[in-house]
Amino acid sequence: MVLALLLAEAELLAERRGGVPLLLLDDVLSELDPARRRILAARVASVGQALVTATDAAMLPAAPDQLLEVSPGKVREAA
Repeated sequence: MVLALLLAEAELLAERRGGVPLLLLDDVLSELDPARRRILAARVASVGQALVTATDAAMLPAAPDQLLEVSPGKVREAA
């Protein structure tokens, strides 16, 4: 429900401001089943820019434009 509201808010902001907002989604994939992960990925891709965090890259339902790995004190592009 919260994701639906967040996506609706992003669409409303885009309409009113004329530019798409940056979505920050922190570990939302762990709460969704694979089908809903794919739906969310499609919706996020159509909204604009999004930063999605996950504890495991295998949870990503689609190939990201950029994948970064974060470890204590380091951020690097994942292989």
